[in-house]
Amino acid sequence: MRPTFSVVLPFFDEAGFLPRTLESWLGQTRLPDEMVLVDNGSTDGSADLAKSLLARRGPPFEVRHLAEPRPGKTSALETACAAASGSWLVFSDADTDYPPTYLETVERLIARSSPDL
Repeated sequence: MRPTFSVVLPFFDEAGFLPRTLESWLGQTRLPDEMVLVDNGSTDGSADLAKSLLARRGPPFEVRHLAEPRPGKTSALETACAAASGSWLVFSDADTDYPPTYLETVERLIARSSPDL
């Protein structure tokens, strides 16, 4: 059975970095099955930027846009994890450019270490 991946991406005021991070996820050779974005109280338009970019690109996977008013990454992760439906959660930083084979490599390593999954 092929694993399903939920990319969990919390962010706070990452307008300068978030587009590149999202583009790196959209450019994966193995796309995620869903992406859960959690705005942790941004004041720089990050949430609108993410929504606009993803709406324009129309990714072939579910995207959930959530807001978490409690400050701190832990609160944002708690909200995202509760909403994610994948069999595996992949935690993403909002300011990281992931190589195109990142998720494909993760899937291959899971299959190698747990062939019965």
